[in-house]
Amino acid sequence: MTKFKGILAVKVVAIFLSVVILLCTGFFAFCVLVAGVTGAYTGEFGKFKDDAMGAVLRSYAYDVGNSYFYGEDIERAYGEYNFYYTIVSGEQEISNFNELRCPYMQTETVTVESHAYSVVVNSLGTKIQQRGLATVTLYEKTDANKTTSDMLSLFRFWLDTIYSLRYLSIIFALSGLVLFIIVMIFIFCSAGYRNGSDRPLKNHFDRIPFDICTALCAGVVVGISAIGLMLIEEILFLSRGTITQDASIAIACVVGVVAVCTVDYLVLLGYAMSLATRLKVGGIIRETVIYKAASFVGRVIAKVFGAIFSLICSIPFVWKTVLAVSVISGAELVLFVINFHEADNLIILWIAEKMLIIPLVIWIAVMLKKLKKSGEAIASGRMDEKVDTKYMPLEFGEFGDTLNNIGEGLGHALEERMKSERLKTELITNVSHDIKTPLTSIVNYVDLIQKEEIENEKIGEYVDVIARHSARLKKLIEDLVEASKASTGNISVNPERCDVGVLLEQSLGEYAERLEAAKLTTVIEQPETSVFIMADGRRLWRVFDNLLTNICKYAMPATRVYISLKREDGKAVITFRNISREELKQTGEELTERFVRGDKSRNTEGSGLGLSIARSLTELQGGVLALAVDGDLFKAIITFDEIE
Repeated sequence: MTKFKGILAVKVVAIFLSVVILLCTGFFAFCVLVAGVTGAYTGEFGKFKDDAMGAVLRSYAYDVGNSYFYGEDIERAYGEYNFYYTIVSGEQEISNFNELRCPYMQTETVTVESHAYSVVVNSLGTKIQQRGLATVTLYEKTDANKTTSDMLSLFRFWLDTIYSLRYLSIIFALSGLVLFIIVMIFIFCSAGYRNGSDRPLKNHFDRIPFDICTALCAGVVVGISAIGLMLIEEILFLSRGTITQDASIAIACVVGVVAVCTVDYLVLLGYAMSLATRLKVGGIIRETVIYKAASFVGRVIAKVFGAIFSLICSIPFVWKTVLAVSVISGAELVLFVINFHEADNLIILWIAEKMLIIPLVIWIAVMLKKLKKSGEAIASGRMDEKVDTKYMPLEFGEFGDTLNNIGEGLGHALEERMKSERLKTELITNVSHDIKTPLTSIVNYVDLIQKEEIENEKIGEYVDVIARHSARLKKLIEDLVEASKASTGNISVNPERCDVGVLLEQSLGEYAERLEAAKLTTVIEQPETSVFIMADGRRLWRVFDNLLTNICKYAMPATRVYISLKREDGKAVITFRNISREELKQTGEELTERFVRGDKSRNTEGSGLGLSIARSLTELQGGVLALAVDGDLFKAIITFDEIE
């Protein structure tokens, strides 16, 4: 299709085919519609056909009766029509029907009252005028006796034709619709293309402004339709209402309607092709006369208001305020002088002025409140807080933009810091995984060596040292991986309802020996009733494990460790308190950082990751872990929402 869309002859053929297909499809669709209305698909066609033919015969019967009363020669007027007639008026009868030699298909009888005076001669020879009644009976001729193609035969012919094509019409209508869509797709795709051009180009018609083109096409369609309607009305007027009897008049009207619709279709098709070309090339709106005129007026207005606005903006804000107050005061003074003797007018003007000034003051107050609220939000750390400067003029809008820029700058800096932290975490995780593989091999081989009989005692001592330090290194790497996962949220957490008091007692039971070995006495305090929270039991146990391990390592021997569980304002608060063996110079926040240890001399074993892991795991479960240092007193406070 691509190679044909630029050939003019192919386009002309496609347009011609679209007209032919549209007319044929419309005809078959009309046949389907008529077949459906006449009951051709439901078995009621015969009754409808008889009723329809009877209606046409009745119409002819009334015309025959009126012609009889007007004194016309019935045989000459209707002798060649496809019906026989019998007219009975009083004792007079006129007929060309003989049942023996003229078989008929359908009959219809009507009684016609004279609408005009008929002229008769009485027995004395005097002409008089009288009204009368006539009974008209029409007999439709059989096919063998038809002599002309009047409305009666034409009507029966088309009803029979539509009935015989009732199923084929559906197929032809659908096929025609598909073909019409295909042809129209080609026409619209080829619109604007010329032979030898690989892109659409406008012709002279396409260069007419789109709004003018639309008006012209609409005018042509309306004009052609109006002319066609006038011609059809003229034909009907000249036929004097005989369209139901004269088939040629009916055919002329149908041909006229088809011709008008075809011309309108071609005009609309040309308009649609031009629209398709304009859409392909672009700029359809910008090329309209209305758009150009509106753009010109808009530019003029924008320049005028822009100059005024620039002049106002160039004035400092303080002087703007002074100018506004001076203008308002001057206007009040002028109004007061003008209406000095009219107190009523002064009151009305004063009220009108306040109705303008008060909303303005309220508006300024609202803008200041927005600016204040956004500034407070940014100061509190909500960097995504934005000031809506859409309706803030002058300095208010500039200050709002400044606040937005500050928030964006701080947010960008925070994002960069978070990115740096994330990269460090990923680096630690990746390096830890890379170290863990060879370290596992070292641990395994050391274990195998220890199982062998070593005669040299020195080598045995060396192996023990390697085993001890490799185990410590393995534990450090595992802590690193876990800390990385906890801080990035890559650990699965399954919260469920758990009794925090029972879990705390279980943890203390497992650490009883280690606490006794460290010469520490535990004092536990908890309510008599159970305290329930939503937490992952495994992860919460790990938090308790890290805190108790930290106590065993760094608490002063021969001291007490206080562990309490309390309810405070709908919260479950778990507190660990102990006296540090070493002097604590770090703050609680610093102790939760990675690789920070209370033992600055680093004589004890440990990675400095335990408290960091505990805080991350607590936050993943929806809790809060806070550390407090008061001299040598160390406190770890865990808070969860209590549930029923």
